[in-house]
Amino acid sequence: MLRIELVRSIIAQRPVHKATIQALGLRKIRQAVEKQNVPTILGMIHTVRHMVKVTDLETGKILVDATLIKRNAHARDHKPSETH
Repeated sequence: MLRIELVRSIIAQRPVHKATIQALGLRKIRQAVEKQNVPTILGMIHTVRHMVKVTDLETGKILVDATLIKRNAHARDHKPSETH
């Protein structure tokens, strides 16, 4: 069994990703559902892996964690230019 939790908003996502999240039974951020570990569900998770956190309930291991993905890394690393 897998525990799938929505950790990122579906706003401004592609329609395919929104539909996949809805098909998984997720509607709100921090909402979680439990699904069987089957290839069809794994394919859906792969499609939206940047938006979900997946935990294997049998082992307790985190398989996918979207909160670890860096967003806007280039903006943080950019040093502001000096103007004189």
